[in-house]
This record gives sequence, structure tokens and C-alpha cells, in this order.
Amino acid sequence: TARGAGVGRALVRAAVEEARRLGARRITLRVLGHNTAARKLYESEGFVVEGVQPEEFYLGGAYVDDVTMGRFLTEREPSPVTT
Repeated sequence: TARGAGVGRALVRAAVEEARRLGARRITLRVLGHNTAARKLYESEGFVVEGVQPEEFYLGGAYVDDVTMGRFLTEREPSPVTT
């Protein structure tokens, strides 16, 4: 298997760099909630959980959450607070 060989990290970094090259300000992804190895990888690359769709998929006889993660690619000004 490729696990532990750095392949996933290299792919994530390549995707982030390509998005930057194309002028994107941010990047998002979706990951199955039970995929803890992938979630840890994404977190280590600066992604944060932005939302969860509970029990979005039924896989292998069980319901699984759909987790949306994202990160900014550029320095940004703080968003104004709205009330």
C-alpha cells in the first residue's frame, strides 16, 4: 500500500499549489467522517472542518458522515463582523 509513503501528502500539496497557481483564494474538500488517517493528513496541511453532514452516506451497512474541510491559500484581511 501507499500508506505512510508520503504519496497522499504529495498529492494534497500538488493540488494546493495548482489551485494557488490558478489564482484560487481557498480550497475545499470532502472526506468520509470515519477516514481518520485522511482527516489527520488534511489537518496537518492546514485544512479545518467547515461542516458535517451527519449520516450522509450509507456504506457497508452503516451510515457515515460527510465532512467538508477547507483552507485559505492567500493571506487575507480579517472579515468584518456583522450583526
